[in-house]
Amino acid sequence: MVTPDEPNLVVVVVEDDAETRANLCDILELDGLVVRSAGTFTECMAHKHGSPMAVILDCQLPDGTADQMIPHLKSAWPEAAIVVVTGYPDIDGAIACLRQGASDYLLKPVNPDALRSTVARIVEARRAAVTMRQRKAHLSSILNTAVDAIITIDHQGMITGTNPATESLFGYA
Repeated sequence: MVTPDEPNLVVVVVEDDAETRANLCDILELDGLVVRSAGTFTECMAHKHGSPMAVILDCQLPDGTADQMIPHLKSAWPEAAIVVVTGYPDIDGAIACLRQGASDYLLKPVNPDALRSTVARIVEARRAAVTMRQRKAHLSSILNTAVDAIITIDHQGMITGTNPATESLFGYA
């Protein structure tokens, strides 16, 4: 799943049951991920975790519920995917979490293959986003350093962009 040339892919596990937390950490660490863990939401937010790619969040913690915590996590780590795990199948709770921005909702006991599949999807999305940013930066560099005028237009013939050479040649910003 994770290749040695990639930067560390950090996953934060927030689970109040120590045995479940240890099992989740073991599954993720076996796949080469860097795992940080906490027993409460408050403990999670008190520690520095860098910029995790994912948070595995217990639905019911001693200091609140997942749907209450998701907005705080999204604010602290906007690019992190949030996967909610719960021992209580509750369609209303699942919908509330998904509406708050959770990317998945898994039932306990967590099936290791389901967790791996979810995390693999998150890793792929992270890789695609990094690739897209790199390509966009490369294209922008080409456009901004080209000596010839370049004008981009949309399907209706409206100008959507120009490069610095265009502005110099025609005298318009």
